[in-house]
Amino acid sequence: MEYKPDLLERRNRLLADIFFKLLEQAKDEEIYGRKAIPMAYALLPDKGDYPPDHYLLVINNDERMEYNGWDIRYRDGRRSMFESIRRLLGTSPKEPSPQDIFQQLNEVAPLKPSQEAVSKENVAPRSSPPAHVVRS
Repeated sequence: MEYKPDLLERRNRLLADIFFKLLEQAKDEEIYGRKAIPMAYALLPDKGDYPPDHYLLVINNDERMEYNGWDIRYRDGRRSMFESIRRLLGTSPKEPSPQDIFQQLNEVAPLKPSQEAVSKENVAPRSSPPAHVVRS
């Protein structure tokens, strides 16, 4: 594949925006890397298109966030006053559902019509167990 710096820059920005959107939706102003990294790549549109750089490069080159090997956090590293109070009181807002996250992320990286059909949960429920399940 031919090196295209302008396209690489756009793909890196798109991946960084997806990571940042996930971070913005996190209830604790940080997201667990093992959860966010696969989700961000899964939400990246046009997977057969020009690939972005490795996630470590993308996150470390983004001025908004950083990755410490465990969590992705805001680069300033400070928690808001409200976050500190919430942690002290042990209360937290309701975490968004996967459908809510998907809908909000679709605004950042819209799916193609062919991808929408695959992403929607329109699978009919099974009336019987799979063939490999043995009933006793």
